[in-house]
Amino acid sequence: MGLFKIIANNFWLKTIALVLAGITWLYVSQEMDIDYKSRTSAELLPDYGKMVTKKLFVKAIFVGEPSNNYKFNVNDVEVEPEYFMVAGFKDVIKDINDIQTDPIDVSRYRRTTVYEVGIQPIAPNIDTSKFRVRVTIPVEKIEEQPKQQPEILNFAEPKKIVPNASSEEVAK
Repeated sequence: MGLFKIIANNFWLKTIALVLAGITWLYVSQEMDIDYKSRTSAELLPDYGKMVTKKLFVKAIFVGEPSNNYKFNVNDVEVEPEYFMVAGFKDVIKDINDIQTDPIDVSRYRRTTVYEVGIQPIAPNIDTSKFRVRVTIPVEKIEEQPKQQPEILNFAEPKKIVPNASSEEVAK
């Protein structure tokens, strides 16, 4: 019965002490959390603004010229996929207008070819090595036109043409 009296006596005093201990614990833990967040946010994660998504079309980059008797029409190039949806901080991706492929050398192709190629990084520290696109490279052989022989006209002896005349009258 002694233990019950110790717990039962001064009940309100013990309740107030418990509430003050809880308030103290909340205050200290909040201060520690604020201090931790301020150190990591300020030192490691600069503020770039809000997150946005942007549709960036893929632009195929070509180098070289097709060999003789072949032509390459850049207007007939097809890229698959045509675009990527990119998510990032507004301040980081606002100036990015397209995604460029790794350079493709067109001098080695003699016919239309589908080539799988990587894309260039769109910002520093972004690994794009796992992203690939398929580019259709339209190369055609130029058909040589056969050279036409010029028509030779003989203007040495002018002939007189008389309407409704017989061939004997023309010869005179």
